[in-house]
Amino acid sequence: MGVDFLDLIHRVERELGIQLDESDVGRIIERRVVSEGVPPIRDIQVGKFVLWVAATVARQNPAFQRDVFEVVRTQIVECLQVEESEVTLEAWLVRDLGMA
Repeated sequence: MGVDFLDLIHRVERELGIQLDESDVGRIIERRVVSEGVPPIRDIQVGKFVLWVAATVARQNPAFQRDVFEVVRTQIVECLQVEESEVTLEAWLVRDLGMA
């Protein structure tokens, strides 16, 4: 587990003009709980991922005007080859969307 997650991270960073904390990313991939509340990949819902990304956008790119969820959803659809309708805030990245 982790290749899809890294791909998604790079896509989101590029699209939003941010850099997600590498230590958080590493801990997520290693399946350890992150101090800021980001759980291991297997336990991440889209909504939690969006909150983490949105907090980073607020710190690093406060002038960003688009809806963070819409950007993240588009990147999840492209990365995981799933239908847009499947990517809801309640969907689980691994269990529901097949992230590997």
